[in-house]
Amino acid sequence: NVVAPIASNVAWQWPTSGNIIQGFSSTDGGNKGIDISGSRGQAVKAAAAGRVVYAGNALRGYGNYHQT
Repeated sequence: NVVAPIASNVAWQWPTSGNIIQGFSSTDGGNKGIDISGSRGQAVKAAAAGRVVYAGNALRGYGNYHQT
């Protein structure tokens, strides 16, 4: 695994537009991410350059998910 260097001149931005339908929870069994509603085909911005290695809903417990 290779970790890309952190760019210091990049501001944080939301990955897509939409309503937050479930927030993060650090409790046991809680949601370990933020769920944002969207439409099929809606653009999702990446945090950095990369390659999509998975997109789908076959990973139990993750819903529609993509990993870059």
